[in-house]
Amino acid sequence: MIKVSVSSLIYNDNILEMLNTIIDSGADFLHLDIMDGSLTENKTFLADTVKQINKNSTFFLDCHLMINEPKDIVKDYVKAGANIVTVHFEAFENKQDLLETLQYLKNKNVIVGLSIYPTTKIEDIILFENYFDLLLIMSVEIGKYGQNFINSTLDKIIEAKTKLKYKLIEVDGGINLNNIELIKNAGADIVVVGSSFKNAEEKNEFITNLKK
Repeated sequence: MIKVSVSSLIYNDNILEMLNTIIDSGADFLHLDIMDGSLTENKTFLADTVKQINKNSTFFLDCHLMINEPKDIVKDYVKAGANIVTVHFEAFENKQDLLETLQYLKNKNVIVGLSIYPTTKIEDIILFENYFDLLLIMSVEIGKYGQNFINSTLDKIIEAKTKLKYKLIEVDGGINLNNIELIKNAGADIVVVGSSFKNAEEKNEFITNLKK
């Protein structure tokens, strides 16, 4: 059964107050969208809030760092209690720094994630496949919620499942009950939901239907 991760971005200003709502919905993970304004226009909470979330729950924390050159700060999110730590391929000008960051995370008790923009090709990251456990495919432009799913992502999911065997495939952006079946059939293991979750009146029913 596909796993569902709820984006923190929809509740950025009151994530601690909404934590129980997300947990009680039946979602599997909390997707922590972390932005400091360097890779995106917007900013969100940072590691201190992740630490607070971890202290206030036993929820599985799926931490997505939309931060430029994060080599020196990934340790803050490991210490804060993230279970998945994902960095962006595009955030590293020097790919040796990316390699060293992935190697550092590999030595910690976390699932190592690598994320790619909608325009980045699977072939661009093949060289790093031994250093990450999860590929996060962005199906919208990063940094904002409420966007429409980019349909070409379906082909990218299929390609990733073929070329990156034994990797978890996570998909983030524009996911709802109208396209979830196509995304599942393409091979996604985890989906991230934001605005469709926030807009659902019955959140338990919404999560249940996504998993069906």
